Amino acid sequence: LAQRRRLFSRYDDGIRLDKESWYSVTPEAIADHIAKRMVEDCRKAVGADADTHKEGVVVLDAFCGCGGNAVAFAKLPPEEVALVVAID
Repeated sequence: LAQRRRLFSRYDDGIRLDKESWYSVTPEAIADHIAKRMVEDCRKAVGADADTHKEGVVVLDAFCGCGGNAVAFAKLPPEEVALVVAID
């Protein structure tokens, strides 16, 4: 139980995962870091900066599993991520 609280800050708010999902989900802190870094890299790749490019990117997570990374992208502000599409 302590491990699950360490993996997810809001575990006590009702996170429910099956055994496979607990094994394969990206921990929240790592997913948050990946999301932030990927958005920054994507914006750099297209030459967008915060002053001239106000729209967020669209994220497609085609193999989202239980959605740990998709949730991390969705937590970012709309100026950074406009839409998250998660498919499993």
